Amino acid sequence: MDSERRKQITMRTLLLSSIILVLIIALAACSTSGAELGGTTWSLRSLDGQTALEGITAGMIFGEDGSLTGQTGCNSFSTTYKTSGNQITIGPAASTQMACPQPQMDQEAAFFNALANVKTYNVQGTILNLIDANGKTVAAFNKVDAASLSLPGSAWNVTGYNNGQQAVVSLVSESEITAIFGENSILSGNTGCNDYNVKFQVDGRNVKVDDVIQTTKMMCSEELMAQEQQYLAALQSAATYTIRLDTMEFRTAEDALAVTFAR
Repeated sequence: MDSERRKQITMRTLLLSSIILVLIIALAACSTSGAELGGTTWSLRSLDGQTALEGITAGMIFGEDGSLTGQTGCNSFSTTYKTSGNQITIGPAASTQMACPQPQMDQEAAFFNALANVKTYNVQGTILNLIDANGKTVAAFNKVDAASLSLPGSAWNVTGYNNGQQAVVSLVSESEITAIFGENSILSGNTGCNDYNVKFQVDGRNVKVDDVIQTTKMMCSEELMAQEQQYLAALQSAATYTIRLDTMEFRTAEDALAVTFAR
């Protein structure tokens, strides 16, 4: 074999090796077994190959302390998890006990069954797959963008507020309270009676609503006026906030619930 022929074979071998290396790196980037889960949030994509219910909040939040919380589409739950490489163990879950329409109850049963049977996991791009002992994907989740977990730039409907008597109450029937947290640090919305706006500050998970709130001056029913006063006072009592998927809580410095929100 002449030297030119050997040179061609060597070049082809090097080219083939380079292509194989690039493919290996690409596959590793697309599918990661044993990826770090702590501090990530995921929304439910499918269960046993069945697409998750539309318009229903469901997903999981992996805490950096080994806690696992989430929503099934009906109830909220909390448990713990441990990982070792691509292996994962999820403990028995404690949950609220709301009754929901049957499709949501069926999804919840499948959700908890998946958590009970998962043995391994992998992350493919922005998709988390939970896999059972037979290699079947029992649940898949979409990664939630960190930007959607930020307070500035988000809009919410209020679902409850502290009435100042150590009780979180629901809104007056057929009323709506809105809260829009602007990128300009202005919180605006409607109390169910008047429009309002106020400055707010965020530092990590700490939040402070200014003492001076500007409102329009409409007069409404006694119930709505009381709701407005109590809601605005509850806003000003907030010291921390936590966003979980499509819900948010404001809590006081004493960790009492101040306001609850939903997207």
